[in-house]
Amino acid sequence: VGRSVLDSSPARDKLEADFFTRLWFPNGTAKTTYAKRLDDVNEWFAGFLPADRTVHLMDVAVSTGITTLDWMDSLDRAGRRFQLVAGDAYLRAFWISVGDVFGCLADPAGEPLYFDLFGRGFPAALRTREIKRHERAILNAWYRLLLKLHPGLLAAVGAGGEYRQGRVQAVPCRLASARFLARLGGNLELAEDDLLHSPAPAPWRAQCDGIRAANLLNRYYFQDAELIAMLRELG
Repeated sequence: VGRSVLDSSPARDKLEADFFTRLWFPNGTAKTTYAKRLDDVNEWFAGFLPADRTVHLMDVAVSTGITTLDWMDSLDRAGRRFQLVAGDAYLRAFWISVGDVFGCLADPAGEPLYFDLFGRGFPAALRTREIKRHERAILNAWYRLLLKLHPGLLAAVGAGGEYRQGRVQAVPCRLASARFLARLGGNLELAEDDLLHSPAPAPWRAQCDGIRAANLLNRYYFQDAELIAMLRELG
């Protein structure tokens, strides 16, 4: 794809969205949100926030962060002062590669999310129907062999570092929109927050003037009992 196309914000956003929708995570969720989806929620939510001071907010299950940016933009347009913590269960990953031949995007536990073979991409999840069972078995076997031959690789990237040995390298990355990551700092903070297994520290939520959990309330991903448990954690 030409640089002029990639430098176009709509084209970049579409490339990102197309890529993230191909990733399925171990808890059965995917990053399938899209811009402007929660604009009506943002407008409704603003009416409950105090207008005479800086408000502290938390966005839960932010996915790629693109709808968090929409929320921030709406608050900026309204002239509101705010600090926002954006949380998600899957924010970190790492990219393992062997030159230009083989690559794998894996979560912090080492579970593969996406494979690359000679420049062709394969989502690791069979449910995408973009990868056949035998293709996944072969690519996964190569990946597991790579980890076996380089036992220090997972430990290095798990500690937030990089790994390089010959043509094999692994580098940490973040699973979020580039525009969202560019806004980090100032009034936006990122937090790993898995409400079912390892929620963010409670003081963050206790100090919030408002919590938006719109991306979380999805019966396609979660059973009612899981949704209730997560909402109780937020409360």
